[in-house]
Amino acid sequence: MPNWDIGLDIGSDGLRVCLPGHGVTERAPGVAIVRKTDGHLLAVGDDAHAMLGRTSAAFEPLRPISAGVVQHQDTLTAMLAAYITKHLPGARQIRALVAASPVLRPADRRALAGAALTAGATECTLIPAPVMMLAGAGEDITSARTWLVIDVGAGQISASLVSMGRVILCHGAPLGSEAIDSEIIRLMQVTHHLVVGPHTAQDIKLTLAGGSAGAELPPMRVTGRARASGLPETADVESSLAQSAAQPLIAQLKALIRRVLADMRPQHAADVLASGGLLTGGGAMLTGLPAQLGEGLPFTFRVATDPDGCVIRGLAAHMSTTNRLVLSGIETIKPGESA
Repeated sequence: MPNWDIGLDIGSDGLRVCLPGHGVTERAPGVAIVRKTDGHLLAVGDDAHAMLGRTSAAFEPLRPISAGVVQHQDTLTAMLAAYITKHLPGARQIRALVAASPVLRPADRRALAGAALTAGATECTLIPAPVMMLAGAGEDITSARTWLVIDVGAGQISASLVSMGRVILCHGAPLGSEAIDSEIIRLMQVTHHLVVGPHTAQDIKLTLAGGSAGAELPPMRVTGRARASGLPETADVESSLAQSAAQPLIAQLKALIRRVLADMRPQHAADVLASGGLLTGGGAMLTGLPAQLGEGLPFTFRVATDPDGCVIRGLAAHMSTTNRLVLSGIETIKPGESA
């Protein structure tokens, strides 16, 4: 098996980096500030996040990944080049290990690998993200046991069956937890006439949105800007508002899980019944989500420790071990080749 020089988890909400022997070395927001006229990169990651809303009209924030796929190829390439240079300065041979969703179309896989290669990697290996999620959650991916892995990402969700280092079955949808944030922002303006930012919307989501529909949680007091006066104002947000915003995503998650269960072979049923479902991704931190997803099912769900970091921890673990399982679904691409 080859050795890799850098591991990358590239998502809608963040970009994470790991190095062999060093583990996870960076977890940064997946945003860049670019100049509108020519796409010149001004800042990435934490620096770009700190500039949101503070730059001149000549610059704009961009998220290169949206709904789990590459939307701004040049910006993603520039971002990856910045991180590769930062973590591997002066390196001539850079073999990148990149997590990729099994539901990505071939064109999207090419775009992901192409960005890494253009950014300076001499070789790019795509590895199934659900397998890395399981490894990052501390489970033995070499085991013959079958796991149900749910990824509640910012721009994409998926439900997968994983066994012996391979994805047996996976269904996904281009909908993520960021959609809840957007809907909360809209509902706050409609019901409370209050303008709130994405950070406040995320706090509301994580605190109130995961409860069962109709189950009232204590209101959450938030501060925003009054639409009429433009002055700072507070409001007590009811859990029903957040739950309403989350219902489309939760309904889609339930549908994906049931679709995987309906399609799985009988020999996997006993493992899933015994192990339950493993929730990963930042959206897995929604309060009450495991109970909601478990409604009507004969098993329970649990949230992985630091669910947003499962993929990059899995990549770090896989890069560092000397006894690697020959995983299926791995694809290595070099410059000039197609994924």
